[in-house]
Amino acid sequence: MPSRSTGAPRVRHPRRTPLAPAVTAVAAALLATACTTDPGPTLAQAVPGLDARIAQPEGTLAGAAARDWRTPDPAWDGHAPLEAEVAQRIALTENRALRRVLVEAERRRAVTQDAQLAPNPVVNVAGGIPIDMGVVPLLAMVGQQLDWLWKRESIAGDADAQLESLLLEAAAVAVSTAVEVRAAFVACAAAQEVEILTRRDAEVAGRVLRAAQAALAEGEANASAVNEARMNAAEASNRAMESMLELVSAKTRLLEAIGRGDAGLAWQVASASGRDAREACAVVEPPVPEDDDALRRLVAERRLDLRAAEARVVAAEARLALAVVSRAPSVMLGAGWERDMEDDQAVMLQAQVSVPVFNDGRFRVQAAERDVELARLDADALRQRAVADARRALAAVDAASHHEAMLRGTTLASYESNKAILQAAVAEGDRPAIALWRSEHQENHIRIQLARAERDRTLAALGFERALAGGRLPSMGGSAPMSAPETMGMGMGGLGAAQPLDFAGLETMQ
Repeated sequence: MPSRSTGAPRVRHPRRTPLAPAVTAVAAALLATACTTDPGPTLAQAVPGLDARIAQPEGTLAGAAARDWRTPDPAWDGHAPLEAEVAQRIALTENRALRRVLVEAERRRAVTQDAQLAPNPVVNVAGGIPIDMGVVPLLAMVGQQLDWLWKRESIAGDADAQLESLLLEAAAVAVSTAVEVRAAFVACAAAQEVEILTRRDAEVAGRVLRAAQAALAEGEANASAVNEARMNAAEASNRAMESMLELVSAKTRLLEAIGRGDAGLAWQVASASGRDAREACAVVEPPVPEDDDALRRLVAERRLDLRAAEARVVAAEARLALAVVSRAPSVMLGAGWERDMEDDQAVMLQAQVSVPVFNDGRFRVQAAERDVELARLDADALRQRAVADARRALAAVDAASHHEAMLRGTTLASYESNKAILQAAVAEGDRPAIALWRSEHQENHIRIQLARAERDRTLAALGFERALAGGRLPSMGGSAPMSAPETMGMGMGGLGAAQPLDFAGLETMQ
């Protein structure tokens, strides 16, 4: 007999996936997002090739930024001859304006990372004081703001753009600082050369005066010649004093550029002339753009503050997006536990939503739109001024090159030809020896002019590099007017105004 089944047939239910693991995974992902930050790019990552642009090995600027600026670099003790390479390396570490903008960039990096973090949860705990009851009522709630989730992109975008802008400004200051140090070094070497020439000229003028006085005593000259020699000697003495003042000013400028403005002046630069300093600083003639379009492309590629201004536009657009998103109600969700005076317990959920009745944020959106427009206007004004600065700098290069070539190829060459004729006349007895001394006096004047012309030519080339570097932008705010390049100086080793080329003071002296 077949056996009869006594059990009921089994019904297979579909396997249900627990909800808890999925919720846990989502919560873990949100927690990781809320606690993780991106420090952003470094200066080398934001501006590739920055060390090469300032003519330094890779990693030089990062290493200089890591050094303590309060400890003087032992490469120069303040008394030995100062080399051009050493001056540039010291400036990257001890220039106060450069170090300040680097510190500002790191501060902005911290602000950027802080902007990426979620707001902290809110915990509320309340308890009663039992008077005629035996149970202490308690209320505990925890809440978390949720609207940060859809505002995070705009908040982080604004912070990232501001960090990028400040890094680009720091790079522009680094390039400008390198240019400033080289310009100050060349000016100091030229001032040393001029000071030697003026002292030698004063000695020659004194020798001519003594010869004229002796000739007057012997009846071979008149009083007019003596008076003329005396005036020339006085002028030569004044020029020697002016050149000494110029040397003090040039040394002080170089000390400020390298961040040692309080150091003494008992030192010399290693280069004996402006021409030697030009070679030591590796100053080359700037490339001449073919046309205006090429000039604009060159400026757009090289000016770092233009990219910084564009980053500020991106930051303003992010703030506009944040203002638009912030018009939506803010939301906070929470949960809590309660025990009343009768010892009844309950678990509750909480939702807190702001209702935009009185202030719906439309005026904040309008203000943010105007900030975007202001940022775009400032960026375009900076672009136009950058092209104008580069054009003026190129014109200064042409003028300085022409002036130096005329002095060397015409004035000095003509003098040397006349000097050979004069030497032959003195040797034959047709002219007195004092004529050669007067000729030497004239030669000193020409060589002083030539030394200053060589300095101005080098400074003009460096001025073009400065025009392609840019500098700090006005502080964030939108309404701050753009400052002229010559007013963007920074105290204690910062950027100063470019030295003007005063060709009127370099005329060939008769």
